[in-house]
Amino acid sequence: MNYSVSRRTFLKQAGLAAGAVTLSLGSGIRVLGQDAINVALLLPQTGTFAGPGGEAIRGAQLVLEGAQAAGRSINLIIEDTGTDPSQGLEKAQKVLADDSVDFVIGPISSAVSAAMRDEVLASRAIWFIPTTGAGASPTVGGLCSPKIFAGVNTFALSNAFGPWVKENVADEVYIFVNNYVFGNSTAAQFRAGFEGAGGTIVGEGLPPLGTSDFASFLTPIINDRPQALFTFIPGGNGINFVKQFDEFGLKESTKLTGLESSFVNLFLPAMGDAAVGAISSLHYGPEDDNPANVAFKAAYAEKYERPTGPSFYAMMAYDFAHTLLAAVEATDGDTGNLDGLVSAIENLDLDSPRGPLSYSSTHDPVQNIYVRETQAQSAGPPLNIIVDTIPNVEVPVEVGVDGECDLS
Repeated sequence: MNYSVSRRTFLKQAGLAAGAVTLSLGSGIRVLGQDAINVALLLPQTGTFAGPGGEAIRGAQLVLEGAQAAGRSINLIIEDTGTDPSQGLEKAQKVLADDSVDFVIGPISSAVSAAMRDEVLASRAIWFIPTTGAGASPTVGGLCSPKIFAGVNTFALSNAFGPWVKENVADEVYIFVNNYVFGNSTAAQFRAGFEGAGGTIVGEGLPPLGTSDFASFLTPIINDRPQALFTFIPGGNGINFVKQFDEFGLKESTKLTGLESSFVNLFLPAMGDAAVGAISSLHYGPEDDNPANVAFKAAYAEKYERPTGPSFYAMMAYDFAHTLLAAVEATDGDTGNLDGLVSAIENLDLDSPRGPLSYSSTHDPVQNIYVRETQAQSAGPPLNIIVDTIPNVEVPVEVGVDGECDLS
């Protein structure tokens, strides 16, 4: 992976290849190297987001295990936040108690992020959050901070996708998302983009997060047969939703679209043909043949031997890990120099597996968004294949990490 900070290449990959890492898998016991950089992976290993959380852990470990930056080794602290905000807060308090953590990666759930917010921001750690929700400020409030960098914002995935759906799929769409912070933010941003392009939202279904039987929520869709559905049902319950959508015969009349969190390759073996034909937006295309992605997939396959390959959750954590190493190198290992670390990340250009990546004044990524179709394969489960690219999507200041966020 190539980097430049202030348009200068400063990160030497060879310098990151050696070193030692100490793992603490939720034991509460940490063996801290004298000069170690402490990185806390506060990610779900149980509950609805266990799959995405496990992927994020694998992505971070792929880079950080055995790594060094500026001559300092890496100490990984891994805790299970689950999907319960109180559990996430407890884990954050536990890990951050002695203020020795330099970087935090996680969690997945925006509700858990909200619970952890004050604890993390009161610490000296720089916080990498995989997903943030533009428009979610009433609940998440306070995520506009120089210390926070996002892996993706709902604006990039949802708002930019709205005009594409209007032009290429349907004039009328029914929204169907889990009723929680990120789901509601996703719906609001898609609605703004779709209606702004002249489309009409004909209805909305809001099953609670954790719903596993969607029959009652699908009744209005069965009755009205809208042209298309925009959905965000993440985690394992998304499998149930897609299969029930197919079982009720809705694929014949209603085009299934949404964020690819609902159709991630990780879950397609379980979804099978029920997912074929779905159109989704994502900030990563595993099948992309750019050099950084080829290297990422090869390293992932060698270490983990998982048939589905890496997901975007692994990719984001992989990017975060490279980013924090680059920032440490740029400050000559001084993790107490918060301003220097933040400035290094703000001026960082990455050749990421997702394509060109930098950070805007809102600390959201500037990146491509890929439109993908779930396609049947001659052998094996369906796969999501890129069919179009929405290039260089940047989150506007007025809907940044927390709304009205400008850190320039």
